[in-house]
Amino acid sequence: MPVHHVVYGLVVRANRAVPGLLSGTASASVDVEMHVGEWPDRPSASPPNDQAWFRSDTPDGEPAALTVWRLDDGGFFWMRYADGTEFLLSQRGDAVWARWAPASTVEDTATYLLGPVLGFLLRLRGTVCLHASAVVVDDQAIALVGPPGAGKSTTAAALARRGVAVLSDDVVALVERDPGWVVEAGYPCVRMRPEAVRTMFDSLDALPLMTPTWDRRYIDLTERPYRFGAEATPLGGVCILDERRDEADLPRIEPMTAKDALMALVENAYTSYLLDRTMRAREFVVFGDVVARVPVWRLVPHADPSRLPALCDVVTRDDRITTGTDDASSAQYA
Repeated sequence: MPVHHVVYGLVVRANRAVPGLLSGTASASVDVEMHVGEWPDRPSASPPNDQAWFRSDTPDGEPAALTVWRLDDGGFFWMRYADGTEFLLSQRGDAVWARWAPASTVEDTATYLLGPVLGFLLRLRGTVCLHASAVVVDDQAIALVGPPGAGKSTTAAALARRGVAVLSDDVVALVERDPGWVVEAGYPCVRMRPEAVRTMFDSLDALPLMTPTWDRRYIDLTERPYRFGAEATPLGGVCILDERRDEADLPRIEPMTAKDALMALVENAYTSYLLDRTMRAREFVVFGDVVARVPVWRLVPHADPSRLPALCDVVTRDDRITTGTDDASSAQYA
């Protein structure tokens, strides 16, 4: 019996339930057919290793973390991770197949599927995505943007503990909807690094493991007191997470020029390593429009983890983030 999910604004019909996704009612309109643990008869040949379309950089002698091939004149993308997990995506972004090595599990596979695989599928469908988390404050989405390790998920988790709804973690899908941009809802989970769990919860055992083979833990947003923002929400503001500093008046937000804001969004585009020229061109158009319509700030955290509550205060209480005004006297949270 097929299972229907909704994620990143897409109606997904899967042959089995996908770990981490909420199941919904059957829909006559399906955007993506997902085949978990299945592989199509075509294309049947193994991709030639010497003709990879993309291969991640690795030290000499080590296997690439990710290799991607284009097959059938670009009709399919074959993604293979170093642990043997593989995905096949149609060029139109309307079908995906997944299979994994005996040492892995469907839960392991879902960690790829819900992140870079669906992120790339969204890009194939023309949806521009940020490497970001998004929370809902006063009925507006605030995107927390930054590279791996910047503190996006940690900040989202700290806000979730305060009862703030989390809209998406890791992938923020942007869709234009008059009169501006909305953030599509992701899946009800915030992934956390072990060191962040220890800092926030005192014990690793406070949160469950994502999978038995991975050290990441997660917050289940379907469990009280947490909240999952399950509906697309207007984008009200963007915060670019800066490097942590040891200054007395931190955390704070700082204004950015339009040029710096645009470049920061481009630098934090999701799956940017897999984009072709056409996708890149659309990305510049979308991010340029976002910068023109939505306030973009630099969010500077304090180096001391104990100041994380003050960072949450900035995100939830400083209305400059969504109004775009630069009245520094309106908020002090040090």
